[in-house]
Amino acid sequence: MKLYISSAIKGGEGKYADGGKWIRYDITDPKGTRYAAFNQEKYLGMVGQEVDVTVKEEAKTKRDGTTYINRTIVEPRRNPVSFDASKIEAKLDKILELLQNLVPADEDTPDGPEPENEDPGY
Repeated sequence: MKLYISSAIKGGEGKYADGGKWIRYDITDPKGTRYAAFNQEKYLGMVGQEVDVTVKEEAKTKRDGTTYINRTIVEPRRNPVSFDASKIEAKLDKILELLQNLVPADEDTPDGPEPENEDPGY
């Protein structure tokens, strides 16, 4: 969804059960709807901009029994890129072989630069 950021502030911080830290940033749109973004300081510098984000909406219940919608901006996860180096090497070897066949070595050509054309002076 497209979200216009009218304000962004650091909203809170704490620790996960494993001891890692989290920081919540509160993002507000022009209608006053608040969104949480965890560990994403970048939104502080994006006030006044429209961003394309994925929002997770979840109904929550407070201790007093009242309910509300918790809106969280979900950052896409990066998948590590894995590749097989042997396949790349095989392709590079094939390219090298094709290039060598494209320009055959000429055994009659001497090594070094070609002689310059001399003016015979006629």
